[in-house]
Amino acid sequence: MGAVAVGATIYFGSAESKRQIVEVSRAFEMAHELGMATVLWCYLRNSDFNQTKSGGVDYHTATDLTGQANHLGVTIQADIIKQKLPETPAPGFDDLKFGKSDKRMYSELIST
Repeated sequence: MGAVAVGATIYFGSAESKRQIVEVSRAFEMAHELGMATVLWCYLRNSDFNQTKSGGVDYHTATDLTGQANHLGVTIQADIIKQKLPETPAPGFDDLKFGKSDKRMYSELIST
């Protein structure tokens, strides 16, 4: 086919994300063995992340959660990562009880 790259999407936070991470990681490893580049679309998808109906924030673009998705993408050796830019510094980890964090992350370690 003449392909030079392999691309995939992982919907972090979805019910299928653990399976997607494992499968894409394996595919990327094989692609690199063949000398191919890898492209990963890192998107957050979890209905619990959207709190706008109750007057809250849409955490799909929270700095901490999108950063975590990017970190996981790099960990599985994606050469190029596509991600929505963070739009809110809202503390997704703390507000959603999703992951672990240090309180300094939302004060002295974040830039706005």
